[in-house]
Amino acid sequence: MCTLIMSIPMIPCPKIYVGGWARFREESGVTKTEPVEDFSWMRGDAGYYEDCREALNRVEGAREYLKAYVAVADGERFVDFDDPIGRQICLDSGHSGNSYARILWSYKALLNDWDGWVQAQKERMAFEKYTKLQVRSSVITNLYNGFKALAEATDPVDETKLLEIASSYGLRGTSEEIYPILSHLYTEHMARMALQAEEEDRREHLSLISGLKWKYKHPSRWFDTPWGSTISPSTPKSITEEAYVEMEQLYPGYRDHIDRVKTALILFQLPEGVSRYSYAGEAYTSDFLSRYGIRV
Repeated sequence: MCTLIMSIPMIPCPKIYVGGWARFREESGVTKTEPVEDFSWMRGDAGYYEDCREALNRVEGAREYLKAYVAVADGERFVDFDDPIGRQICLDSGHSGNSYARILWSYKALLNDWDGWVQAQKERMAFEKYTKLQVRSSVITNLYNGFKALAEATDPVDETKLLEIASSYGLRGTSEEIYPILSHLYTEHMARMALQAEEEDRREHLSLISGLKWKYKHPSRWFDTPWGSTISPSTPKSITEEAYVEMEQLYPGYRDHIDRVKTALILFQLPEGVSRYSYAGEAYTSDFLSRYGIRV
């Protein structure tokens, strides 16, 4: 493995793809539009979507049904496509219940926004190729920092060594020519990292809200163990201000509800010899929580 240090690598190194993701994205045809419901540009999963397309062709009104479909709750779980029209959409064998539903949900998305769906799929496929082609981000970062220090004269840098290292990764020219190339790659990388961080925050928030909704319906689960719930989030300490605001909109009085839960958590203790999920334990927990106005 090559590491970027102030000496010439002794083994062959991969080359830097000049122009970065922006160039590769354009050259890969990510922005090229495709005829509606034509999956010939896809790889791997094309057969599943072609199968779904043909299944919809066989059922009158199936496309309109799928475009407008909303999952129906059966008790506390959602049953996907289990209705008169949905049961007629028969895909070929090779699907589990989950994969069958995933294809139909994905097809619903593409029916409602074909161009957006195609671009998202192409982005994903192209970026997989790009990550195999481009050098590691640490190489770009280290080279960028070296040439930045050289340009700004903030640290002593051996320009000759730096140019030799850049050359080993395929970047040849003067420092003035190489620095803008690396600056673009570095800026692009940092922007992607920021987007990924935002997406991770969004996923964590959605997961938190999902758990809080469930615990609002089943508040006794905050009291699974002396240390909190066995289901995320484990304690009310995990609730962010953003989550409080959203839950308060969904369930007015939610902050007061959690304040009661916090108080009850401090004082809750099962009688000696009583297990949490025994009949006696559940009865005790229910009675205890009712004293704090926490419905079970």
